[in-house]
Amino acid sequence: MRSKLCLHVSKTLVELIYVLEQPRRVGFPETGVGILIAKNVQLLLVLGVYSFSFGVPVVWIGVLTFSLRVIDIHQEQAMGVAVVAVCMSSVAAFVIARITDKMYGHLRVTIIGLLLASAACFLWFVLISTGVIEPSLVQVYISVAGGVSFEYASVPLLVELAVELGYPISESVTGAALTFLFNVVALVFLGLFQIPSDYMWVSYVLLACVSLTIIPLMFVKETHKRSEADRKEISHNAGSASSPPA
Repeated sequence: MRSKLCLHVSKTLVELIYVLEQPRRVGFPETGVGILIAKNVQLLLVLGVYSFSFGVPVVWIGVLTFSLRVIDIHQEQAMGVAVVAVCMSSVAAFVIARITDKMYGHLRVTIIGLLLASAACFLWFVLISTGVIEPSLVQVYISVAGGVSFEYASVPLLVELAVELGYPISESVTGAALTFLFNVVALVFLGLFQIPSDYMWVSYVLLACVSLTIIPLMFVKETHKRSEADRKEISHNAGSASSPPA
């Protein structure tokens, strides 16, 4: 646990240094990158959604045993649950990303739908953990794998939405900001495990971090400034190439 905590501290510091030392972009001579991000409310909302909805579940998978001990599921079975969840998450993220490519312009709605599905699965897990529903290994597999998979599937869409809303801030800086805030949330979450407890609170935190982050998305207006700029550039280049030489 302490090694994971130290790793996230180091990653957070590296990302912070990267963001702060980025050169000022051409066209914004008087404004630093950090100021540009701070002034972009729409981008800040997406950064917050990404950090909490992704930062907690992805770290939780690594410490899943603590939560499953509450319902008498121990190390070997917990490893099986984690492996299935990770494998399903990888497939889900790829499939949803491909579908979204075919349905251009619906990033926000798709993300909200995925987070709602993830929240429903984590609510199921909370009910299992608290004994409202009689625990069974099958239900744990489905609720955990479903919750994590639906959440992971929203990650590439959140990254794309952040890049679109952040334009003309470079993609690398937006990505660094996402990673930095994700590491901050993960760092705080891991730090809470240093406090002795029965770890029942973890299930509630999971549910809150996925369900409550839907609220900021309601106030996000989806735009595609970067994609539109790319299309204009491609159209301009195509027009220049087709024009006969003078």
